[in-house]
Amino acid sequence: MEKVFLVLIFVSAFFCASCSSQNDSSSESRATLRSEAELLCSSTNWTSQIDASLLAGKVSGIPGVTASVPQDTFSLNAVLESMPPVYPSLPDFYELDLSGMEADARVVLDSFCKALVSGKDAETFFEAKNLYSLAIFRYDLRMELGKNFSLQSYVAGKPGSTKNVYECPVRFLLKNGYSFDAVVYVQKNEEAWKISQITFRNSYQE
Repeated sequence: MEKVFLVLIFVSAFFCASCSSQNDSSSESRATLRSEAELLCSSTNWTSQIDASLLAGKVSGIPGVTASVPQDTFSLNAVLESMPPVYPSLPDFYELDLSGMEADARVVLDSFCKALVSGKDAETFFEAKNLYSLAIFRYDLRMELGKNFSLQSYVAGKPGSTKNVYECPVRFLLKNGYSFDAVVYVQKNEEAWKISQITFRNSYQE
């Protein structure tokens, strides 16, 4: 019985010593981490606040939503969906917005402009009776830009429209840093869209 009692005392003492050792180790670890954090904080050069007054000010609600409506992501999405989209634009040019153009007419405009840029056959997009307009356009380009100009890309702006005709402003970009604007007329005849006219407008140096 005495042996069992001595064993219990020994086990208890060992357990207490182990816990004490773990507590000491944990305390030392926390102290080390705290000291490292304080050292890092003190050695860091903190920048001053930017727009501190703005950060301290009261955040207003979502525009167009009354205070009685919860101000959450659902309210914000509803407002954004009701707002008209904003399209990019180039200096001295139109918004790059072709959303109001019929899909088939837009395909013809895009294919025609790509053909001009790549030097491929662009005549097929014209009706035969209107090919003179393309010839005059190319002549104007040679007179304005010289014979060896090289097209690189293009962007189309928001077109004006009348019955069955889109008046499309197009800016062509050249590889030498120049650009020029043209107007492409896309017209619907007998259920098919064709280019009826293209005119040179002006050129720019980037």
